Amino acid sequence: MYKLRHINILLVLKFLSISLMVISAIMIVPAIVSFLNSDGELLGFFISIISVFLVGVFSFAFNPASIRQAITLRDSFLIILVMWIGVPFAGMLPFYLASPIDSFSDALFESFSGFTTTGFSHLFAYEEYNQSIIVWKSIIQWLGGMGLLIFVIALFPFIK
Repeated sequence: MYKLRHINILLVLKFLSISLMVISAIMIVPAIVSFLNSDGELLGFFISIISVFLVGVFSFAFNPASIRQAITLRDSFLIILVMWIGVPFAGMLPFYLASPIDSFSDALFESFSGFTTTGFSHLFAYEEYNQSIIVWKSIIQWLGGMGLLIFVIALFPFIK
């Protein structure tokens, strides 16, 4: 019933919810940097962590799909597509809530550029931004660089 042309949508959403919970856990690192430096960005990081984690937990908890199901090649392509769209939307929250970037589109652009490792950036004068924002930008660029390798290694055993 929940399959669209032999694509298991619930399984795809299960993987997205896991990645959202992981991203929210990774957001703790710049939140700690913000706390240690008392830079005033802690509330934005706290709201980002809680909201992304709650979305991930609720979508994981109320999804009946099992991760142990066989993942087809179509499922894996859709998992990567959904994660490359969903994760940057979650990653833009600290830029929007905890930094001087006041435009939704600029924060989204900064997140997408980090996760896709294109090198484009809205942040130019790094000395004007707090260290917690720079740490978050560095983390998402590192995750973007490792993303393809992680997806291939994580999904390869399940593909039939």
